[in-house]
Amino acid sequence: MRPIIIEPPPPTAPQRRQPNTTSKKVTGGCSMLHLLIVGIAVMSCCLVAMTYAFFTAKSGRHHHHHHHAIHGAVAEGDESLPLEEGRLSPALSGPNITVNQSAAVNSRRATLPISSSNSSNASFVQVRSMAELKKSFFYRMQEVKSKFWLARTVDTNADASLDNEKIVLFNYVKHYDAWSIQGHTRMHLTCELNDRVTVDRKWARSFEMWLPSFTPDGHLILKSKRNKMFLRPSGAQNDQLMADISASDEAARWVLLREPSPQCNREEKDADVPKKDLLERLRGSCWGPEGHVKALPQALSSTAKFANATVPVFGSPKPLSQLSPKDAKDKYDTFIISNRTLHNWAMIDGVEPFLLADDSGNQELVKRVNSGSGIAHKIALQTSGFELHKDPSYEQPTYRGLFDAALRRFPTALAVMYSNSDILYTPSLVETVRSVASYVDRERERMKRRGLPYNVRGWMIVGQRVNHDIPPNWNLDASGRWVDTVEGEFAKQGDLFESDAEDYFIVSRGLFDWMKDIPDFVVGGVAFDNWITNKVNVMASRGEAIEVDGSKTIIAVHQNHGGDPKKSHEHPKSIYNSHLAARNGGWTLGHTADALYATERRAADGAVTVYDKHRLLYP
Repeated sequence: MRPIIIEPPPPTAPQRRQPNTTSKKVTGGCSMLHLLIVGIAVMSCCLVAMTYAFFTAKSGRHHHHHHHAIHGAVAEGDESLPLEEGRLSPALSGPNITVNQSAAVNSRRATLPISSSNSSNASFVQVRSMAELKKSFFYRMQEVKSKFWLARTVDTNADASLDNEKIVLFNYVKHYDAWSIQGHTRMHLTCELNDRVTVDRKWARSFEMWLPSFTPDGHLILKSKRNKMFLRPSGAQNDQLMADISASDEAARWVLLREPSPQCNREEKDADVPKKDLLERLRGSCWGPEGHVKALPQALSSTAKFANATVPVFGSPKPLSQLSPKDAKDKYDTFIISNRTLHNWAMIDGVEPFLLADDSGNQELVKRVNSGSGIAHKIALQTSGFELHKDPSYEQPTYRGLFDAALRRFPTALAVMYSNSDILYTPSLVETVRSVASYVDRERERMKRRGLPYNVRGWMIVGQRVNHDIPPNWNLDASGRWVDTVEGEFAKQGDLFESDAEDYFIVSRGLFDWMKDIPDFVVGGVAFDNWITNKVNVMASRGEAIEVDGSKTIIAVHQNHGGDPKKSHEHPKSIYNSHLAARNGGWTLGHTADALYATERRAADGAVTVYDKHRLLYP
């Protein structure tokens, strides 16, 4: 049920004074005295009124009703976390809600009762001016025209948002002289380079800065600090946001409500608590826990249809010249990294590892891994039958040839995954793929029920990797404790690499006719990752595909192997790939961050969910 937006009552029109028909007629000398007294009284009233108007204007309480005027410049917020002030409590009379009118008029505020599990008997306070906007306070924002709430749900299939998903934290950032707006996922409201607005970045920098102001009738308006444009609803369903208009009268108007939940507000006993510690505690109690949460059994029910789906993971490693380390203490040793990678892929339940290699070294290593213990699936090996590039000087297969071979090798697979041969994964990989497949299936059914066309041919998952120096003597144990090490240590201690360096691609069957739709990019050269990411993003903009950024749920640890990571850019096959990409559409949308969808774990049960990064308005 939508909350009732209560506006302050309009001022009562003064009643015209009626003549006193019962008074006696004044005659003679008394009339002059009477007129003199009346004149003095009138002059006194005028003087009082003029004085009141003068001081009222100086104090800012006099409101001019020009619809396009914007009140309130951004001012530096109080460094402290002030206690909430002057909340008005509505009187409840049966099912009808009333507000103390005189109090509402005097304070220019209105309150709204809410009912939720964590905020019973509490009331919203509408913020109507910059003076009332407090730093480090929690709020809710409702768009005036649509009555939709600004929210970031963890499941785009949901028709409405949960209470904690509507709550945002406003914080003044002195360095930028602007405000950041943070949601329950700890991500910030961001104005991207294409002026689209997302809630997908953890750190508040220039793209996450906003300039709030208020209209004369007390509605919030937001302007992006990055491009100096105002925020407005967009999209076919008006459930997305753009910051792309210069006229304030066309901007979205928001009712800004102070969050009344006790869990979201400091108490008097917190007066001496350091600001950073207090905010972190309030975030946890108001929004819920942050970080990786392992899935509970009931969380997997939404993916039951795909519970047994496996993920073929294939690679084409460089030829292996020897089957033992050159230096057992060298963390960058090629054999140590190759051996560890193949064991990792083979030990993940639900992964079907597949190697395409024609050299004897990799073929022998596959035999050794398959004969060992603790593996969930044996590694399939293919030594021929896939396309090699027509230029023999490269001595490499093509990406399209590898994908075509993998799809033929696993004819019933929902999707296949290419990975560089130095990446470690965890079971989060399989869980994410199943969740994305489930999401797309539910979305197809949802559109069908609504009688709407669904032209999506398929989907692709990409993501960022974490770079880390793995100790040379670390190996995967059969007990499964290695999963905690990879997720709890390596992934957290490593460095998140660039968003335009994709090391894996999970592509659903039917998205491409690989040998027809994809040029002959050479394996190992640059540009293919950005080109294929751009191509799917362009298809997604036409409603033909879904691209998902899986960085938040797929643990992908790149084993550092020394040397200059940019050196491969100078190789002839990289130059060839770059020219090929430029001639076939380029790579403008070639970053993982350009994907319209992303995954994350739901705090309540740890389930992997998919969300539309641009859908930010919900009933």
